[in-house]
Amino acid sequence: MKKLSIIIIGIFLLIIFPNKANAASLGLTFSCSNVTVGQTTTCTLKGSSGELIKGFAANISITGGASIESVSTGSGWGSMENSSSYIAYYAQGAGKTGSFNIATFNIRANSVGNVTINATGIKFDDGNDEFNGSAARGTFVVNAAATQPPATQPRPTTKPTTKPTTATPTTIPQTDPVGTELKLDSVKVGDFEVQYLEGKYYVTVGYDTESVNVEAVANPNLTVIGGGVRTLAVGKNVVEIILRNELNQSATVQVIITRPEDTNNYTTYLTELKIVDYDFKFNKDTLEYTVYVPATVKELFVIAKSDNVDVNIMGDGLQSLVNGNNELHIKVQYGDKAETNYVIYIKRTYTSVIMYGVIALLSIGLIGSILYFTNKLKEKTIANKEEKNKILAMANRAVAESKDNVTLNGQSVVSPSNAATSPIVNTTPVTPTTSPINQELTPTVQVVEKRVPTNPVAVATSTVNPVQQSPNVAQTNVKVVRTLDRQPIKVNRTPIKTNGAKQVVINTGKQN
Repeated sequence: MKKLSIIIIGIFLLIIFPNKANAASLGLTFSCSNVTVGQTTTCTLKGSSGELIKGFAANISITGGASIESVSTGSGWGSMENSSSYIAYYAQGAGKTGSFNIATFNIRANSVGNVTINATGIKFDDGNDEFNGSAARGTFVVNAAATQPPATQPRPTTKPTTKPTTATPTTIPQTDPVGTELKLDSVKVGDFEVQYLEGKYYVTVGYDTESVNVEAVANPNLTVIGGGVRTLAVGKNVVEIILRNELNQSATVQVIITRPEDTNNYTTYLTELKIVDYDFKFNKDTLEYTVYVPATVKELFVIAKSDNVDVNIMGDGLQSLVNGNNELHIKVQYGDKAETNYVIYIKRTYTSVIMYGVIALLSIGLIGSILYFTNKLKEKTIANKEEKNKILAMANRAVAESKDNVTLNGQSVVSPSNAATSPIVNTTPVTPTTSPINQELTPTVQVVEKRVPTNPVAVATSTVNPVQQSPNVAQTNVKVVRTLDRQPIKVNRTPIKTNGAKQVVINTGKQN
């Protein structure tokens, strides 16, 4: 039982305190758009990780009727090498975590067919160790250009002499054209650092900066409207960049430029930080928090507020979670003057699994304990019964051996030393001798020896001596019945009339 308890406790501890993997992981995917032959499209290499990623490198290749024209780095990455065959980037700031874009490849479609882009030889690091990642692959289709209908022929003025033959036209399936993805490759605002987060660009300029040049870089197939020199007011300035592709589809990207007030208030601490539906105690000076959520939760909504309207807050709003544990980074930035970073560690819990496991283990332990103690109680009851029977047997034997001998007519009837003998019945009559009246009569004696089966004690033999009779007394027959009962012997003498003789029965208290 003790060993079983130790095993149950060990399994419980393994469930509660699982081992944490030490190796960092990085997931890679390509997002590509189909294109018409002769035009260009983009493929974006995206990454996701629960750990901080501070460096990335990969070999790039493309197969099919397309070629890579240019490569642009994702937001927050610095380039060490950037070409159509090899990229090597380093993460700016604290590093990359969660979901992020690594690079965007501008690709020209040269011929109809399927195109595949590959990222191999993946290497990334978390600032301490370098790891090898899994290869990534993306595919897209280069469609044929839409055919123009044939020109309408003039109607002939003369009727043809032969009947024209009707040919069944061949139907060529047409696919809906896909326009160029509506996204910016990069944004430059003067010489100030630009941060990209959740589809928006953030930058903080100095108080003395009254205007900046906004330069937006995008795919050559896109029309970009909204760049150029912009005059800034004190506070937040929102610059909207409009993108339009060849199918006249459009999208708007915001560039938020903050021009702080000249108050030297560079505070970047938050006054409120919380996650909807999950409470934790916030303190503006505490920069790290841990929140436990169920394993099934895929998204969280972060609310972050500051009393300083001139700061830029990045990392709030709806945040997607990847498999395993996650880190949510909320950055509060006052240009290049001050910056505060908050981190929320999201831990997934498996409460239901642990609860059912513990209940199962406790149930098994309880059932085992009941069976164990029930078996022990049964064994003890049997042992007590056997001991009681043994004591009773010994007591009965001692009582039997201590009984005094019983005698009848001066002879021993019960004696422990006598062996049991079979009952002997002597029915031979003793013929009396005829004598005158004045002489003594010899009575007929019938001796019956009986052995009681329930008491295995030897039955002794005994005889009855003739009794002196008066001359006037008739001949008497005496029947002696002896048993081995230990009760006091009571003798009744009852004269019974017979054919000229009397019979005396000695009753010992037992029936025949």
